[in-house]
Amino acid sequence: MCGITGIIYKKNSKISILERDEALSNQVSEIVHRGPDDRGHFIDADLGVYLGQTRLSIQDISQAGHQPMISSDQNTIIIYNGEVFNFLDLRKELEKDFKFQSGSDTEVILNGYIKYGEKFFEKLNGMFAIVIYDKINNKVVISRDTVGIKPFYYINNKDFFAFSSEINGLKIYTDGYNKKGITKVFTQGYTYGLDTIYDGIYKLKQGNCLNIPIPYDGAFSENTILSPQNPVLENDKQKLFLEFDKILKEAVNKVSISDVPISLFLSGGLDSSLLAYYLKESGVDFKAFTLGFKEDQFDESKIAKKISNFLGIDHQTFYINKKEVLENLDQILAIYNEPHVDFSSIPTYLLSKKVRKSGYKVALGGDGGDELFGGYPTQYLPNFLKYYSYVPLFLRRIFSKGVHLFPSSFGKLSFDEKLKRVLNGGMYEYKRAHFEWKRIFRDDQMKDLFTQEFYDMHLTGMKNTYFNDYFDNSTKDTDTQISQVIDVDFHTFLVDDCLVKSDRCSMKNGLEIRVPFLQNEIIEFAKKVPISYKIKGFNTKIFLREFADFILPKEITGLKKMGFTPPLNLWLLEDDFKKYFNNLLSEKNIIKTGIFNYNYVNQLLEDHFSKRIDRTKEIWLISSFVILNLN
Repeated sequence: MCGITGIIYKKNSKISILERDEALSNQVSEIVHRGPDDRGHFIDADLGVYLGQTRLSIQDISQAGHQPMISSDQNTIIIYNGEVFNFLDLRKELEKDFKFQSGSDTEVILNGYIKYGEKFFEKLNGMFAIVIYDKINNKVVISRDTVGIKPFYYINNKDFFAFSSEINGLKIYTDGYNKKGITKVFTQGYTYGLDTIYDGIYKLKQGNCLNIPIPYDGAFSENTILSPQNPVLENDKQKLFLEFDKILKEAVNKVSISDVPISLFLSGGLDSSLLAYYLKESGVDFKAFTLGFKEDQFDESKIAKKISNFLGIDHQTFYINKKEVLENLDQILAIYNEPHVDFSSIPTYLLSKKVRKSGYKVALGGDGGDELFGGYPTQYLPNFLKYYSYVPLFLRRIFSKGVHLFPSSFGKLSFDEKLKRVLNGGMYEYKRAHFEWKRIFRDDQMKDLFTQEFYDMHLTGMKNTYFNDYFDNSTKDTDTQISQVIDVDFHTFLVDDCLVKSDRCSMKNGLEIRVPFLQNEIIEFAKKVPISYKIKGFNTKIFLREFADFILPKEITGLKKMGFTPPLNLWLLEDDFKKYFNNLLSEKNIIKTGIFNYNYVNQLLEDHFSKRIDRTKEIWLISSFVILNLN
């Protein structure tokens, strides 16, 4: 796992050699936390190709795995972020033609590209962002894994094409905001799709490959590596159980290949419990870690302890210290390089930090299980809408407005909060409703949130397309409303919220998180499972729960989803946290952003501090923007 960055200059660029060297150095310095073990660069000044890399050594931790890695004939250069879990099988295939100098997966990708070209990317099973400078064919080739587990950002301006594993190294090249990105982040709390909030900075679409001709003239081509397959549904549940047992075990074995010790994030939930079981069954030497909260309704540590005792695994629980949270809030709020609403970054960041300090560079996590097997309550809400849509629209509008008169209970996944979101979404058909269930700011609230000048410049006339494009694509491959919703969550919430959070929080601490549920074989398997085996009525994740019943205690498999959510809404009522957020969202800081209306922001704080309305998400989202503006 690493950080990669670079610049490809246009052949007519007037930027001096000295400035080019300095620019690469600056970009590398912005991602040094992603690779604290080593760093390197490659420069072809004549043709304007500048590549940089920082390395977290995991496979072949010797200098033989150093990057940029250069082929024996000096004509092919690679920088690479990620892990390819089938690299040993691919290496055996390539050993007929190549003499390997290291034990790293980087060399496997390098030699595989030399033999097969871009077609080799189709063979890769893992998480990756790859950049290859091909001097023979006069091009730079860039590829990203088919799920989008590993990040890749780029900007293409009048002088160059620049890229990085994180946005920070590229922000210096732009001074404006992306209208679509702003709309997305303040409605859903993250920038889904290819947009960022910054003008000109985009994400490479997952599963895509860029071809940049050298010398660079400003134009590049983009194509899809491998289109996902849609296997035939299998209705024999027992057959599915047997097949899943086999492929999950194989997936856990593959992701456990490492030259450094393995750990596990054990939340007490179903997904991480299954990973713990298969790690133990496979004989992997690992240690499980859990982060606990003193507030009982938010704490899963007792459940995690029962799992570790049941399996007989090495397990350690850390309990959150609120002083430690306050000390790290600046870092956590800024960690995404964009505004972001997901404050489960607090426990994810702190657990990553503690696991790294415990001597581990690799951790397994359960991301993907909910999106593949229907684990979210919002995914069964199309069933609710089938009945609720019979209520006359004027009554649904009354209910939607009236529910906001109820006081907030400030609990975890409180009934009043669920009711407000359900009734807000209940005014629409299922596609629009899926957007509204999780909405942060409504259109009328955004008019109040932003200054008139900013709103007029960036949001007036901006048409919100909601998740329409994703639903349009999902209907090609899915035949029910619920299966479409699951597919949309996979391509939005998982990719651009959950995986971004895991990547930033772990890599900031020099820790790699691997996600077994997002192995190619498991993704393809999940498509074979009928939707009625995943969600039925108002019951979620049925297939995984029934499967787990054979190997785990009922008290685990029967639990409702809790989520890795800290009690931030309660902490915000305490004096130290009030002081922190009052200072951060002071009139001076709000005015400095140039985009927010201070009176409205202050009202949000007062709503929460007085316990009138739970405004945790709104406060966190605005704070993450303000702190980026201050840094």
